[in-house]
Amino acid sequence: MGVVGRLERHGPSLELLDRCVGCGLCLPACPTYQVLGLEMDSPRGRIDFIRAMREGELPLGPGVVRHLDRCLDCRACESACPSGVRYGQIIEGARAALGRVPFDPVWVRALRAMALRGLLPRPALVRMAAAALRLWQRSGLHQWLRGQAWLRRLLPSLGWALDLAPALDAPAFQPPHRVAAATA
Repeated sequence: MGVVGRLERHGPSLELLDRCVGCGLCLPACPTYQVLGLEMDSPRGRIDFIRAMREGELPLGPGVVRHLDRCLDCRACESACPSGVRYGQIIEGARAALGRVPFDPVWVRALRAMALRGLLPRPALVRMAAAALRLWQRSGLHQWLRGQAWLRRLLPSLGWALDLAPALDAPAFQPPHRVAAATA
């Protein structure tokens, strides 16, 4: 079954896709659009990609997958949408229908698997990774790398990864402080 068939059978319905009127009010709410400034990395742009693939006008390729994968699935765009587009259902349906396509290099797939299976389920390792990221950002090397045009051309995914990395000014993922109840 091709991309069109998979999207028609298992992807978001045309009714969901057609709710988007392209007004652009979702753009200020979308964190990836705010950082990258690309229409293709906005909810409106991704909906257009999904619709074009469903209609057979756009083949599934690494560029399309990259833009769909950049969505954080935060759904901030849903609250900004006056048309009530259920973007979360659209992106999740498209991802499920398309499945994992083998466009990512082996090292990217291995890194993703390591993060999802090895790092995220272990809070102590997440705290250590956050501390390493904070140290990296404080060293200044992070800012220097951001300004290297040659490096961005050589490793384009590094550029947007540096742009999307959160600024960690304080220790992250600390347990909440407990306040003892006052006794009378």
